[in-house]
Amino acid sequence: MINLRCSSLPLLFACGVSLQAPELTVHQYSGPAADLGTTVHDELARHVDGAEVEPSKATGFLFWAGAKAWRELAPEFPNPLTEVLLDHSFVYWSCTGHVDVVSVVGSEIRILDWKSGFKDSDYSEQMRGYCALALLKYPEIERATATIVWLRTGEIERYTMTREQLTAWEWDVSVAMTGLETPGTHCDYCRRSHECRSRNALVRRDIATVLDVGTEEAAEAIARMNPRDIVSLLGKAKMIAACADRIKDAIRAHVETVGEVEGEKTKLTLALENRRAIDPLKAWPILTESGFADEDFAECVKISASTVDTITGKKAGRGNGKRAIAALREKLEAAGAVSTTTIQKLTERRAS
Repeated sequence: MINLRCSSLPLLFACGVSLQAPELTVHQYSGPAADLGTTVHDELARHVDGAEVEPSKATGFLFWAGAKAWRELAPEFPNPLTEVLLDHSFVYWSCTGHVDVVSVVGSEIRILDWKSGFKDSDYSEQMRGYCALALLKYPEIERATATIVWLRTGEIERYTMTREQLTAWEWDVSVAMTGLETPGTHCDYCRRSHECRSRNALVRRDIATVLDVGTEEAAEAIARMNPRDIVSLLGKAKMIAACADRIKDAIRAHVETVGEVEGEKTKLTLALENRRAIDPLKAWPILTESGFADEDFAECVKISASTVDTITGKKAGRGNGKRAIAALREKLEAAGAVSTTTIQKLTERRAS
């Protein structure tokens, strides 16, 4: 029996071989972004359940974006249930999914999914999976609609499936599981990417392509490319960089395990560095006695806007945090204490 998760369906449809277990399992930490997503999902679940929630320092912006979206969407989701498990077993495989919000309205079941990341991936297959499992769980329902809320941009996507489309979906998944090895940018999310021969061949090809562009002539070469090739070249460069990072991580782990590694003229070692840190609360009176003025402290101290919001909300007490934060923000802006910096960041987004 093959066990699938709805969250793995986008990768499955991109490469059917991604389901195969690797010979060597490498446990990789998903990073702070994944932890952030988990926390904001928990906070929004409690918010939808009607609890008073003061978001954490890290999730403040995302939580309030979700709360704003929920005010607008709540009428579409009467009597909502949160963190609902959907699962179904077929003949040769099973599928499960955890849905953030579910509501039944007449003969329709409505699903809501919070996305705390950037709109740079296609989650349509995950939403089709949710819709299918919901229809299978509730046989009296004729239609399922899944809504994605992108917390960072406020954008909303909707996907719909009818009961008549269930058989086609099951067939599509079955066919996807027999697919060929198909490397691409999705490889970064695959548990067997480190030993995938097709991906390694693709990386070697991409390295040759990037080297052919040349660092000195890169600007001129890129200027002659069509837009599609430029986007493709960036993807290749990112794949090479990701491989290089994995190699560096593996080398570091090797040095940690066996000790120093000597080459012809240099050796690899783990060097210890001491970095000073000053406790602001303990240092403040001493620095004041030493003649530090307000201007001096301003050069030393950085005030986090999100931390100010968090502390203000806690001090205001339950139910008063949002108003207190808004009032303080207004005062700070009136005093000229707030500045906004705009930066340009090369970013990939899904074309709409």
